[in-house]
Amino acid sequence: MPYEPLLNSPWVTRLYLNNLGDEETPRLSVRILQLLVAQKKQIRQQVQNLVKQVEQEITSQGNREQVLDLIETIVLYKLPQISRQELGEMFSVENLKKTRFAQEMKQEGREEGREEMKRQLINRLAARAMSPDDIAEILELDPAVVQQILKSPEN
Repeated sequence: MPYEPLLNSPWVTRLYLNNLGDEETPRLSVRILQLLVAQKKQIRQQVQNLVKQVEQEITSQGNREQVLDLIETIVLYKLPQISRQELGEMFSVENLKKTRFAQEMKQEGREEGREEMKRQLINRLAARAMSPDDIAEILELDPAVVQQILKSPEN
């Protein structure tokens, strides 16, 4: 209630992810946001289109890898049971080879892979200078679990 005047002011613009990008070819940033709210059956096609757009629009190899890594992180979070083969079908072979996580999934079992995925996601977000509390909120984990993983000697 105390923020209602601010929220109704012209200083704040509300954006609803499922209404973003009504234009025919939305910007890359908008399409990445749309991936967050995409239904599982739409993710494959959206990722393939995103990868093409990243390759066309981002010229810096370092920036391209960071954006692809973000897209991969979103896909792995939304589809935790995805196989390496399915991931490879979404990303080009060249881009998939650059993702360390995809290579590790091939070598590990399903159970160990899920724990490793959680650890990888936490480490990736921590590498982006995010606080443990923010990481816990994003991944819907207990902050104590995030702290424990970040402090473990394996990191």
